[in-house]
Amino acid sequence: FGIITERMIRRGSFRSVKELIARIETFVANYNKGSTPFMWTATADSIFEKIQRLCVRISGAGH
Repeated sequence: FGIITERMIRRGSFRSVKELIARIETFVANYNKGSTPFMWTATADSIFEKIQRLCVRISGAGH
């Protein structure tokens, strides 16, 4: 959702929900013509380690 929000929706002006839907469908069709899969740069283990560190950090937050 970030790509479509940033490139089309955020500053867009739409007269109706129908127009918004049509613009979204057009964006997706055009985007898919030249898109490539996202490449993960992090390993699953590094992501889990980061989550574990965050959980330890916030578990004693005292809220």
